[in-house]
Amino acid sequence: EKQIQGGPRAGSRVRRVRECFSLSREFVVFQSGAEVGMADQKEKQIQEAKELQAAIESITSQKDTLEQQCKALKDEQAQGMAKIQELQTKQATIGQEITSKTAKLDQIKQLMYQRESEYMALLEASPTLVSVLKKG
Repeated sequence: EKQIQGGPRAGSRVRRVRECFSLSREFVVFQSGAEVGMADQKEKQIQEAKELQAAIESITSQKDTLEQQCKALKDEQAQGMAKIQELQTKQATIGQEITSKTAKLDQIKQLMYQRESEYMALLEASPTLVSVLKKG
């Protein structure tokens, strides 16, 4: 089985094969009985032309299929990249939120330690308050 490489001139090859096939068929129609040997050769050429045409059509079909698959993969890649961008943006937002809330938590802890220190100082300064709180 013969294989034909595809390329920028593949379309012109198809036309030439079709023209050759058409001309060969016309020649066979007009030949005389004395040209039987030439007829066999022409039939062989016609068969080869048909095989070449079938090979070209097969390759073209494979090319079309691969182009569709490539397009689908590129679309999928673009969707994946968009999702990555979305997730990176969300991650950045969450990171900022964590930083903000951690700072607020540190402020609250600092305020809590300050209030506890003030409370302990108050208790140490007023022994009667301690006895009242213990009874209550």
